[in-house]
Amino acid sequence: MYFCGKKVMLNTFKNYLLTNNIAIQNEDKTTISFKKDDLYYLFIIYKDDPFYFRIILPNILQVTDDNKDKIKQLVNDINLKFKVAKAFIVDDKNVWISVEQFAYTIDKIDDLFNRIFILYTSILEEIKGKIKDL
Repeated sequence: MYFCGKKVMLNTFKNYLLTNNIAIQNEDKTTISFKKDDLYYLFIIYKDDPFYFRIILPNILQVTDDNKDKIKQLVNDINLKFKVAKAFIVDDKNVWISVEQFAYTIDKIDDLFNRIFILYTSILEEIKGKIKDL
């Protein structure tokens, strides 16, 4: 089954969350916020591309004057090591990670969502392994 609009993608992800007993914290026309494994995430769709979505994990690390250079190196390391994930520094204060995907069908879409959270687990393990050096 092919997607036919942004509402389909949003509803598909909402169903994924509900099926996996993940509570939706907030929702509007383009964004769902939710908490999974004690981490706060955002699912975002875009009006101009119904096949594209992002799952963002905001504010995972704070950037300070003392750790700024090491955080930048960590962000670069994550971006080099992990496919489809982007780590970035927002407002020189916090590190966010975004996983971005195109999905043209809902066939096995839950597998794609599961894979994204497996990727996040790997990224967070990588960060934990390096955080002691920050």
